Amino acid sequence: MPGFDVVNNLNVAQQLFGLLFAVTYGAMLMASRRYGLFNTYKAVLKMRGPNSKRAVLGFVFLNILPVLHFALLMFWFGRIYLRSDLAMVLGLLIIGLQPVAVFGYHRMLLGSLYCCPNTFFDDGLTELGKIEEEGGRYPDDKAWPHVVAGVVYIFVPFDLLALSCCLGLMLRI
Repeated sequence: MPGFDVVNNLNVAQQLFGLLFAVTYGAMLMASRRYGLFNTYKAVLKMRGPNSKRAVLGFVFLNILPVLHFALLMFWFGRIYLRSDLAMVLGLLIIGLQPVAVFGYHRMLLGSLYCCPNTFFDDGLTELGKIEEEGGRYPDDKAWPHVVAGVVYIFVPFDLLALSCCLGLMLRI
């Protein structure tokens, strides 16, 4: 029985999306490092404290949701093929925009941290302010711009993908 060759079994859309997703996912994880989301020593040491809540929040927004997003789109891109004319260029641009949605999960995570800083940090707003290097206190209304931006980051690429399929830029098999 021959082995399964992953690279040769992916179509162009899946290969492009996989490469760009890996780059944007890595950039998102690097941007979220300063919030101490995965400080497992403190999370285990204080089992029910803000550190463990922050670790669970980070796991959901930075691991579970992006992986589900990736799996859904890899499945979707496996069922389409690109046309071989000028529409293919537009289709490739739209596929290239899809990994940007991963930053939406980061922005929604930031909105959660700003919304309830006392839940996720020992010293609440003061500790979050130190992380942000401004030293000041953040009002609760600063959380909503992050959440709104996160929703836009996630749904605009999906809408472009759906529109491109409706217009025939990418054809379903």
